[in-house]
Amino acid sequence: MARLDGDLFSHNFVKLVLLDATHDALSAQSDQLPPECYPVVRESWAARAHIENACLASAREAGYLYHWHAKSDLEDCIYVGAVQASALN
Repeated sequence: MARLDGDLFSHNFVKLVLLDATHDALSAQSDQLPPECYPVVRESWAARAHIENACLASAREAGYLYHWHAKSDLEDCIYVGAVQASALN
């Protein structure tokens, strides 16, 4: 009988960290700050195969609009910068 070894979870899922980048979007600042400089709205897990849809859905569910995303060099996660939808009205 076949046996699977290893941590398959780490290969199939990635951590999404939703960041509030509203201040950057509303200011005249054109340079994006490092992800560590933004407040964290929430963290979640998503399947690697559907990462694009997960980035959009994560922001939308929290009342934000997708702005940018970046892969972390230090850990296996994707930072998703988002803008508060209410701030654009």
